[in-house]
Amino acid sequence: MMLFILIISVVGFAFCNVFAKNFLQKVLAVVLGIVFLASLTLITLNVTNHFGMETVTTVKSQALVSSATSKDFNVLLYQPLGNGKEKVYLYRTNEEQKKPIVSKTDKTSFTIKQSNNNDAKVIIKKYEWVYKNDFYKLLFGIADNNHEYIKQHYRFEIPNSWPVLSVNQAKAFAKLMKENNDKIKADAQTFIKEQVMKAMKQNPMLDEASKQKLIEQAQKQYQAKVMQQYLQQVKKEVK
Repeated sequence: MMLFILIISVVGFAFCNVFAKNFLQKVLAVVLGIVFLASLTLITLNVTNHFGMETVTTVKSQALVSSATSKDFNVLLYQPLGNGKEKVYLYRTNEEQKKPIVSKTDKTSFTIKQSNNNDAKVIIKKYEWVYKNDFYKLLFGIADNNHEYIKQHYRFEIPNSWPVLSVNQAKAFAKLMKENNDKIKADAQTFIKEQVMKAMKQNPMLDEASKQKLIEQAQKQYQAKVMQQYLQQVKKEVK
């Protein structure tokens, strides 16, 4: 609409200047000239300063499952870009998802929050320029800049038990665990026996149900210890 007004004012101004024969035609030429300048100014303000527009934020929250398809290992993966300072995150929102979603890269920022909460989710905030109302949209809509992208922010909220690893680190960790599988099993059995013997010394009358519960706790404790040990090793050696 504004572009149409601009064209009409230019044509009318030129016509009136060429064919002006009386005072009214000269006044009309001046008015059209003012309209032309005003239209040009408003179009420039719309293009450079988003005149007639406002920032709108849309928020989308999605539950997360592990970026890796392994059911025994929950992790949030990322892929370093360029010199490693920039990165994209790879995440999945359901177990049926074969390939993870890759986060946006253009004008994008990230926050990782880990807590004791067992639920994992990603909150995506998207900022856009949107016309304030239909009047401004009618005036400047021909520029096709409604919902113009500004920036985006990802906030990943994950449990403390989820490591955040690069794709290469995750591959190295899986390889390390596989190579040491036999040793891990043997050491786990030794650790569990030690825990059970210690408990039975303190309480010789320990019943079978309590013993089984102790074994399960010891298994989890040892598994967490080994995973943390190998994760620290991988993070030091692999980028």
